[in-house]
Amino acid sequence: MKAGRLRHRVTLQRAVDTQDDATGEMVRSWVTIGHWRCERQPIGVREGLIDGGIRDEADAKLVGRYNSALVGLAARDRAIGTDGRAYNIVGPALLGNANDTATLRVKSGVNDG
Repeated sequence: MKAGRLRHRVTLQRAVDTQDDATGEMVRSWVTIGHWRCERQPIGVREGLIDGGIRDEADAKLVGRYNSALVGLAARDRAIGTDGRAYNIVGPALLGNANDTATLRVKSGVNDG
């Protein structure tokens, strides 16, 4: 993996629901888990069918070196790029051989969490 390709720095965040003391309403906030340098690669239709078996909603993948912050990421989490784009994580991180690389399948855009 060439370091020059890892030009995208993303912030990994997890949704945390807390109860507001004054109103009792549940309020969603985002907590930063860590930062990760990666490469953003668009996913074509053929690749989506081969990787997932069934076409899922992922439209890109983030590929980079293994980072301990990636362990335990799920669909409720998100990644925010330095360019201001938000990516919803579609599935768990796919770790390569000997934990040297990791891939996250993501969908561009923001949803409710």
